[in-house]
Amino acid sequence: MKGWRLFVHSVRQLFGNMRAAVLISALPMLVSVTALYVLKLKFLLVPFELALALQRGLIPWPKVAVLLFVVQVMFVWAAVNWHRHILRGEPVRFGLPPLHLRLVWSYFLATLFLSVAVIFPTSILNGVLLGIPAGFAKALHSDTALIVGTLIFAIPILMATTIMLRAAI
Repeated sequence: MKGWRLFVHSVRQLFGNMRAAVLISALPMLVSVTALYVLKLKFLLVPFELALALQRGLIPWPKVAVLLFVVQVMFVWAAVNWHRHILRGEPVRFGLPPLHLRLVWSYFLATLFLSVAVIFPTSILNGVLLGIPAGFAKALHSDTALIVGTLIFAIPILMATTIMLRAAI
C-alpha cells in the first residue's frame, strides 16, 4: 500500500509541476534526440528497420554506445534538477538548467550500477524464461499455450525482479 501511495504522490508531483518538468527536461531531451540524428541512428526508432539491422548484423555498436552514454547523462542531468526542485524547492528558470556535475556524476554511477548489477542480469533471465513459453506456443501452434506458459513463468520472474531491485536499493 505504501508503494501505491508513493506512486500516486509522484504522479501528482509531476502533473502539479508540469511547467517545471518541461523546463527541466526540454533541453536534455533535445540533446538526446539531436544525438540520435547526428549519429544517424534514427532507424532504432522503427521496429522493422531495427529488426532488419539486427538480423543483418548492421548495428553500429560504437555509435549506439555513444548514444546510450549521451542519453543517460541527459537523463541524470534532468533527474538531478527535478529532485533539487521537488526536494529542496529550488526555483526553475527558463533557459539552461543548472549542471551540478558532482551530483550528475553520482546519479550516473548509481544508474550504471543499477543497470549492470540488476537490470541486465534480470533481463537475461527474463529473456530465457519467457522464451520457454514462446517455444511451447510455437511447437503446439497455440496462443493459449503462450498465454498460460507466460503466466506460469512471468509470476516468478516478477517476484525475482522485485527482490533483486529491492536488494539493490
